Amino acid sequence: LNNQGKETGDVTKKFSLHKKLDKNEKIVEKLLMKVSDIYLKKNFGKFNSEVVLTRIKHFDRTFETSEVYSNKWHLDSDLGFRQCKVFLLLHDVGINDGPLIYLSRVNTKKYWSKISDRNSFESFRNMFVFPEQEKFIGKKGDILILNTSLCAHRASIPDNIRDMLVMTFVSK
Repeated sequence: LNNQGKETGDVTKKFSLHKKLDKNEKIVEKLLMKVSDIYLKKNFGKFNSEVVLTRIKHFDRTFETSEVYSNKWHLDSDLGFRQCKVFLLLHDVGINDGPLIYLSRVNTKKYWSKISDRNSFESFRNMFVFPEQEKFIGKKGDILILNTSLCAHRASIPDNIRDMLVMTFVSK
């Protein structure tokens, strides 16, 4: 991103950058080819034009329970409840690199009473950690396909930065 993405929000602009990409850019075309024969083509054939490079930066862990850049548990519902996102790692991501953290649909339901209100007093007092939560760690080029409208997820704090490409699909 070279720190040239669109800065977001008053609080978040120091900690995250987002840059929309055109569907014709080579990295987007390559990713579409990689996932086209998978589940997405059959069930999520309508491709939303939203392809975003995201960079999240380190911030003081004292503020982890504050909403800085989607670091609190949430579901995506901006395009309805049938959307799927493909996350592409743009560099190797380990535990200390701020991996995306997510729950399966079953575990989202299990913990819904705790995470459904990301602005509750309890949510600001605690960063909920669940034994079943998974972290998207891996090598550059690895992908995760997640229905973010049904599976709770959140960002975590990197020691430095974490870059990812996010491509959104909506159901036919």
